[in-house]
Amino acid sequence: MLNVELKYNLRGCPTSQSSLCNQKLSIYVLHVEKELVGVDLNPLTTTLTYQKVETIVPKVLPSPRELKEYDYDSKIITEKGGVYLAFLDRGACVSLSRVIVSYNYCSEIGSVLVRFSRTAAPVNDSYLEEQTGRCTDVNSINKVKLSGVCLSSGEWNITAGIKCLCKPGYQLVNGSDENVLECSGKNCILLLLIKIIVVKDYGAQSLRALGT
Repeated sequence: MLNVELKYNLRGCPTSQSSLCNQKLSIYVLHVEKELVGVDLNPLTTTLTYQKVETIVPKVLPSPRELKEYDYDSKIITEKGGVYLAFLDRGACVSLSRVIVSYNYCSEIGSVLVRFSRTAAPVNDSYLEEQTGRCTDVNSINKVKLSGVCLSSGEWNITAGIKCLCKPGYQLVNGSDENVLECSGKNCILLLLIKIIVVKDYGAQSLRALGT
């Protein structure tokens, strides 16, 4: 979901030209999977299909010939990987002074040897999707499901206590980077070679016999 913030100036229509002048501004959106190069993006002439988001009409219109500044906020639910926005006026004396497009996301985050990737936040918490974390060290394994959800506020809700464990033969240590843990050690097996010497006890009488 995209947050769209506008700041624009609108001049009131002259009384003598009220039939030719309007005081409306329309927003259109084109959903795309990738950037379009060499394509006509003008919503009035293109063959592409724009969707109308809204027509903006100020609650309090400016007086004739008066120039007035307005703020506008809206939300657009995205359907593909990217969007093109078009602002269209038909006879209005309007100018855009600021356009801010933003969206909420959950930052990359982790716990003990676990990492969750940066994830775009949903429209609201009714559209939550479970995200799966990953172990950050090749010498670590997980014995529990690494699950969490990205909330619409841009915050993570991660199952408490989840972590990855170092494989046998490795131990958890501070890594070369600050605040990073890693598994260190040699994955080796200690072999003990035991030589068994069997000594026969012939007894004292036998030893005397052997000594004679």
